[in-house]
Amino acid sequence: MNNVDTLDLKTKFAVASELREMIDTVSRDAENRVLPHMIPVLLEILRSGEPSSQKDSVEFQFRRTLLEILHRIPF
Repeated sequence: MNNVDTLDLKTKFAVASELREMIDTVSRDAENRVLPHMIPVLLEILRSGEPSSQKDSVEFQFRRTLLEILHRIPF
């Protein structure tokens, strides 16, 4: 079990929201050492989590934020 597994969903959502706001700055960084490690982690979180169809649930908002992060990453 890693540290991400021990966080509650609201904390994960808060961190993901902050990352979403910072992703444009991170992706413009000339050295870009973070992105190759971040993408597989985000994909694994999406694969392992349970999807929710309730738009006002924290799980739905968390997963949507992760998808927004992935969409903002330049190819």
